[in-house]
Amino acid sequence: MYRKDLFTELNGFENNDDIASGDDIFLLEKAVKKYPKLVKYLKSKNAIVYSKAESSLSGLIQQRIRWAAKTSNYKSTFGKFVGLLILLMNALIVIVLFLSVFGIFNWLYFIGFLVLKLFMDYLLLSKSAKLFNQTNLLNNYFFSGLLYPFFSVFVAFKAMFSKYKWKGRSFKK
Repeated sequence: MYRKDLFTELNGFENNDDIASGDDIFLLEKAVKKYPKLVKYLKSKNAIVYSKAESSLSGLIQQRIRWAAKTSNYKSTFGKFVGLLILLMNALIVIVLFLSVFGIFNWLYFIGFLVLKLFMDYLLLSKSAKLFNQTNLLNNYFFSGLLYPFFSVFVAFKAMFSKYKWKGRSFKK
């Protein structure tokens, strides 16, 4: 939430007109740059905004490609670092699995990396699930946690090398 005078002062969505989405995050980055001590996170159940989830796998993939494609435009070094760290951990799991299948690595490396990642992700996701009153979704965590490294690496490659669609329009990276 922001005031209209802040939006005007920061020139709103200027300089990101050519990016398909992300106007909210880019405005937030401008606000943090100009007023780093005044921007706060409101962790309140009364402030939660709900949006409709993608209804199909292809829609989800397109959404995530769009999200990944705009990360190169982020100004936040921390945001880029966290995104890269997550991608590298997921890629490491995929690579170690591949190398284990061909006998280059012991299966214990793959299992160790996967268990560590599943545990760390569960800690973070369970806190969010509690805040959003969606702990029932954690019932699917193990299965989705096994698939997610492959999904995220796939999306990252698609975001780097292909177009994506949003609201009926095609965009290039």
